[in-house]
Amino acid sequence: TKSIEGIIVLWRDIRAYWPDPYAGGKTPPACSSDDAVTGIGNPGGECAICPNAAFGSSPNGNSQACKAMRMLFVLRPGQVLPVVIAAPPTSLKAMRKYFLGLASQAISFYSAVTSLTLETAKNAGGISYVEIRPKMVQKLSSDDTAQVRTYAEGLKPALMRLRAPREMMQDPLIRDGDEGEQPET
Repeated sequence: TKSIEGIIVLWRDIRAYWPDPYAGGKTPPACSSDDAVTGIGNPGGECAICPNAAFGSSPNGNSQACKAMRMLFVLRPGQVLPVVIAAPPTSLKAMRKYFLGLASQAISFYSAVTSLTLETAKNAGGISYVEIRPKMVQKLSSDDTAQVRTYAEGLKPALMRLRAPREMMQDPLIRDGDEGEQPET
């Protein structure tokens, strides 16, 4: 689907590193992190000081070799469990801006119905990729927000232990269709 609506009940940052350029197929990363703090695999270790997480470390020099992503847990209308959506590196700036915009209005991410729309873009090399564009559709009432918060707090321990879905970590759109972004200083 090009767009979905729901309530983001939880999110977390993750990372994945592939040493070889994308050559087709779905290859798991050599190193990944389910918390964007500690990488498991090769090279593994502390993500903050890993040279593959440095901006400009990708083979083309315009992004990070180790891709930063955000897992969004979105509760859709009529569903009991949230769906997991991977926000690729190209969507991180828009996601951060969206969350900051909500916070500046004293709105928590779980007290808003959010629309996540996919838009196609091209990098400097002409490779097409998708970006997620978030937008608030509706602010929940204080009663609904309290219910969602209780729901999210109940699920949080289980969702935070989940490993990133294998197919998410193998997605070629996340691997090579993105420009990434330079970390904010």
